[in-house]
Amino acid sequence: MADEAKPLLEVRNLTVTFDGGDRSVRAVDQVTFEVARGERIALVGASGSGKTTLALAIPRLLPAEPACTLTGSILLDGRALSTEAELRAARGRDIGVVYQDPMAALDPLMRVGDQVAEALTAHANIAPDAARAQAVRWLSRVGIPDPERVARAWPFELSGGMRQRVVIAMAIACRPALLILDEPTTSLDSVTQAHVLELLDELRAEFTFAMILVTHDLALARGRCERAIRMSGGRIVDDGPVEAILDEVARGRMRSELVLGDAKRERPEPAPTNPEPLLVVRDLAVEVPGRRGFVRRAPCRRVLDGVSFELNPAETLAVVGGSGAGKTTLARALLRLVEPCAGQVTLQRVPREAPLDLLELDPTNLRRVRPDLGIVFQDPSASLDPRRSVRETLHEALSVRDRTGRVLDDEARAWLESVGLSADHLDRLPHQISGGERQRVCIARALATKPRLLVLDEALSSLDGPVRDEILDLLERLRRERALACILITHDLRTVERFAERVAVLDAGRFVESGPTARVFADPRAEATRALLAARL
Repeated sequence: MADEAKPLLEVRNLTVTFDGGDRSVRAVDQVTFEVARGERIALVGASGSGKTTLALAIPRLLPAEPACTLTGSILLDGRALSTEAELRAARGRDIGVVYQDPMAALDPLMRVGDQVAEALTAHANIAPDAARAQAVRWLSRVGIPDPERVARAWPFELSGGMRQRVVIAMAIACRPALLILDEPTTSLDSVTQAHVLELLDELRAEFTFAMILVTHDLALARGRCERAIRMSGGRIVDDGPVEAILDEVARGRMRSELVLGDAKRERPEPAPTNPEPLLVVRDLAVEVPGRRGFVRRAPCRRVLDGVSFELNPAETLAVVGGSGAGKTTLARALLRLVEPCAGQVTLQRVPREAPLDLLELDPTNLRRVRPDLGIVFQDPSASLDPRRSVRETLHEALSVRDRTGRVLDDEARAWLESVGLSADHLDRLPHQISGGERQRVCIARALATKPRLLVLDEALSSLDGPVRDEILDLLERLRRERALACILITHDLRTVERFAERVAVLDAGRFVESGPTARVFADPRAEATRALLAARL
C-alpha cells in the first residue's frame, strides 16, 4: 500500500541536454521539485522555456542517448524507474501522458479503437473483446460523436481535435496515479475544450490522480491547479500558489513571458476594396471513402459540402467551427493537398489577367503557382523533416525565389528573427526545439516564399500570448505592405476578434454563418456559433 505521506513524484537535480554536435543544448537545468498525491500543478512558461522537455523526461519519453542525455534522479512512489521493463509497465498504468502533438502520439498503422484497447489490455489486464468495448465507451466519454465509427478509423481520417481527444482517452483509460497534460487543449474548439476540461475535473474528483498541466495559457490553470511552477531558460524560477503567479502576471511583472489570455488588441482595419478578389471558391466539396475492415464497402462520406466564399487581397477570413467540422479539410482542398470532388477554386495571380482555376491545373503548372500559396499546418512535427536543420528548411523555402549564397543565410536569419527566434536556432534539428518554436519555424518557412495567400491551420494555438501577438503584428504589416491575404483556421476566438475582418462558421462541412467579425460575435444567428461563443474561456 502506498505511503500517503510520501510524495508521489520526486525530481532531483534533473538536467536534460540535447546533443547538437559542436553545440549542445541544455533544455532543462538542475530542476528539483515534488508532486504530492492528488496534487494539481500548472507547469508554465514561455515557448522554449523547457516545459515540455521536463514533462517528457518524467516518463523517459525523450530521445535515447547520445541524442539526449539525462542526469539527476526521478522517483515515482519512491521507486527509480531505471530499466526499460519498469518504464514500460509504468507508462499508461502509473503515468498517463497527453501530448501536445496528437499525430506524433498515435500509431498511423493502427485503428483508433485498437490503440485505446491496447492500453487497457497491456496495463489493466482486460481481455481483448472487453477492452475494445471499453475503448468505445472511453471515446464517447471524451466527447467524440459516433464513437463506434471513430474506433474503426485510422488516425489520418480524423481532425486534429478528434485525434487529441483520442490521446486523452488513451491516457486516462487505465486511471493512472499521475496524469501529465502537455498543452492538452490547444487543438480543440471552445466547446470541446470546455467538455474535456470538465471531464478531467470529474475524473480527478473520482480517482484523485495527481496532475501536471503544461501550458502557456494561465486562464486554463485558474481554478484547476493549486500550485504553479514557472520555468524560464530551462530552470524553475517560481514555485508557489497559482493565484500568486496569476497576480504577478496581472501586475505586469511577467507579461514579457505569459499573459492571462484576455489582453485587448486594436481591431484590424478593413481590407482595401478591390474589384478583383484574390481567391474565389464556389461549391467546393470533398468526399472520403467509407471503410469497414480493410475493404471499402461503406458509401463515401462528404466531409466538405458546397462551400463558397471570396477573399480580397490584404483581407483576413477566419474559419471557425467544432472539431471535425471540416476546417483542415477545407485548408488542404484549397491548396490541392486533397482532391475535391466538385467545385471551383480560382486564383487571381496578376491583376487584369484571367484567373487560374487551381482544380484544373496539371502537376507542372500547379508547382509553378505553389510559391503564391503558403500554408502552416496544425502539427509542426509532422511538417518538418526531422533530418533537416532549421537552416536547411529555410534555405529550401528561400530557394524557391532563386536566392543563392550568403543571401540565403541572411534572409533565413531575418525570417527567424521576425517570428521571435534567434540565429542560435539555425543549426538545430526539430527535436532540439520546443513545439512552439517548431511552429514558428513553420510560419517563417511559409512566409519566406513571399506568398500572396497564407493559410494558417491552427498555426498560432501552440504559441504563448506575447509570441502570438508578435506574429500577428508581422502578418498585419505584411498585409499592409504586400496585400497578403490570410485564411485563419482556428478555435481561438480571441485571436479571431483581434485579427480577422470576417469570420465564417463551419459545421458538418457547410458554412452556417458568415459576415463581419464584430457582427457575427455580437449577434450570432446559427446555433453552432452561439455554442462556440458560450463555451470560450
